[in-house]
Amino acid sequence: MGIDWEEILGAEGEDLQDAYDSAVWDATAYERKAEERAKQAARNRIKNEKHYIDCPFEEKNEAKALGAKWDPDKKKWYYTGDMDPMKFKKWTNNKKKFIIIAGGKVNAKKGPKS
Repeated sequence: MGIDWEEILGAEGEDLQDAYDSAVWDATAYERKAEERAKQAARNRIKNEKHYIDCPFEEKNEAKALGAKWDPDKKKWYYTGDMDPMKFKKWTNNKKKFIIIAGGKVNAKKGPKS
């Protein structure tokens, strides 16, 4: 018991092959479009992701000049995922600092990762 493509596509003979090829192409094109939409959504999430920085009040103008924005709800400065994090290195949270040694990650406070 196979798939009755004549019934599904409403065609027969050579028209059936053309209809089948068209249906397969449409499905492939749909999958490509869906994949591109998923990639774009991921890029937008990364772009809009907020990375909070520990910026003292006295240095707020410097952070703002580099592109940092103020979050009034959290009362903290942040930069978004599409910005260069090295510009805000001065104010990043050192609790999550990792050092790259020989291709592996080592937590600066806890030692080598198991």
